[in-house]
Amino acid sequence: MKKILTFSILASSLLFADSVNEVFANGEIEGQIRGGYINVDPEGESSSDAFSLGGFLKYESGSFYGLKGVVGLYTSQGLGLNSSDKNGDFFNLDSKSYSLLGEAYLSYESSGFSLSSGRMLLDTPFADGDDIRMMPNMFEASVLSYSGISDLTLIGAYVTKWAGFDAGSPDKFIKLSGDGTDGTVMLAGIYSGLANTEIGAWYYGVDEIADIAYLDATYSMELDSIELEISGQYANLSQSNQSGVDGDVFGLSASVAFEGLSLSGAYNKASNSDGSSVINGFGGGPYFTSMDEMTIDGLEDAKAYLIGAEYDFSNLGLDGISLGVAYGVFEDSINAQETNEMDIVVAGEVAENVDFELIYASLEDDIDSKTPDFNFDRLLVRVNYNF
Repeated sequence: MKKILTFSILASSLLFADSVNEVFANGEIEGQIRGGYINVDPEGESSSDAFSLGGFLKYESGSFYGLKGVVGLYTSQGLGLNSSDKNGDFFNLDSKSYSLLGEAYLSYESSGFSLSSGRMLLDTPFADGDDIRMMPNMFEASVLSYSGISDLTLIGAYVTKWAGFDAGSPDKFIKLSGDGTDGTVMLAGIYSGLANTEIGAWYYGVDEIADIAYLDATYSMELDSIELEISGQYANLSQSNQSGVDGDVFGLSASVAFEGLSLSGAYNKASNSDGSSVINGFGGGPYFTSMDEMTIDGLEDAKAYLIGAEYDFSNLGLDGISLGVAYGVFEDSINAQETNEMDIVVAGEVAENVDFELIYASLEDDIDSKTPDFNFDRLLVRVNYNF
């Protein structure tokens, strides 16, 4: 009996060891090397620029009975190429190079359920990566989702910290809504059971700031070689602790694409009580009129309009190269701000695993033409090698 028990334990140990070895053998490494250049020329001030070399290296283990682990290191390094007055958008608050363990989480999947906990990327309307500089926003969170019901995905999450350019802290994780707060509860349902339509309903309970209810719907269709898409959105933000974050937002957008050309337009309208405004949340925000710089975040009774065009040069033999131009107007009701923004974006893939983007943004305010934050030109160039 003892020999049988010993053999069983040894066999189980060998099977366990084989399973663990298989987990690592089936692991995957991916990464990106990113080179970046930025130049900002504000009204009435000296221009600033910066170079950086950075990117990320990520390891994802194989599955062990549905359990996986992910670790990702992110970095942005000046390499001694910048003067003491370099632009700080690529670096930390001290304008210094940094590295960050941006992803470190465990995930488990079984029977339509998925649970992840740790440091991770998120892509939701009011909490998203918004990868606009050298690395995306990343979050400390626990996320549970269920997709076992046909055409429906349910999501629940608790988010406590974040790091990134939008957080104002790219090199360390900080409290999501301020020191002493308890983070954000997030609930969502995404339904795609209607023909050509997807509907999303979201709730965010942001401690000490606001309760946010958000709804959007997108309808898309094809007519011969023409692609049409129409979207609507509504958000209600109800302030907590007299935060000043309060109001309703309505939005519409439409686009038509044919033979490489895409034309689009969008509109947002916010209604707020005196002295209050809406926010993007934690990232770039969900609003249809959001541009490279401007959104309706912080504008009382905001109105915003956007028109855009994009052309894919594949029809002319330049596979993967596109040119986009967008123009937007952002106004408030107290005549403090009327900002016009024009964005020009050239992007594409120039070789296998190598892509680039050049983004030029020009802002001008018709009411306040002297404030540098509303009157500047910015050029951003990024080249990525993905492996």
